[in-house]
Amino acid sequence: MPSKPNKHGGGDAEWTPEHTRIVVAGMIELVKANKRTLYTLPGIVGEVDNHGNNRTGSKVNQILNTLASSYGVSAETVTGGTKRKSGDKSTTSKRARKVKVEEIEEKPVIQ
Repeated sequence: MPSKPNKHGGGDAEWTPEHTRIVVAGMIELVKANKRTLYTLPGIVGEVDNHGNNRTGSKVNQILNTLASSYGVSAETVTGGTKRKSGDKSTTSKRARKVKVEEIEEKPVIQ
């Protein structure tokens, strides 16, 4: 029985440290993208989630920095895109809410 071809290409190259760094950088990006899910884990909620999960976020960043440095991934991979420079304006704009205005019919007051 012939083997199934790899739909993404040949993929016959030897695994190198660069491939490991690519995987580690991808793992860091996945954790950053799903960080809110980590805040809801049992054992975190109600135990160490005070101060708006600042402690949890700090610990996650510490773990990611350790992982990055262990595999030679740039620290910017962990910190990139999470902090705004001072003076940057938010790109979100407020939209006016549509409010339904009802006319109130005045009724004569009975005395």
